Amino acid sequence: MANHENIHFSRSYLSKRCKVLVDHGLIEDYGNAVFVLTDKGEAYLAGELNLNELDPDEEA
Repeated sequence: MANHENIHFSRSYLSKRCKVLVDHGLIEDYGNAVFVLTDKGEAYLAGELNLNELDPDEEA
């Protein structure tokens, strides 16, 4: 992955960053480096969710 011309981060780095997003319910980990945006993640991207109010592992 780090050798791909458009991705300049290691798999390890990306995995750590994605774990934070999973812990906050913004993405789901489907395994094998596949992640899916959740409804909560879409709300954040639409500006409808304040991340300061989220706790890790908070239920949607």
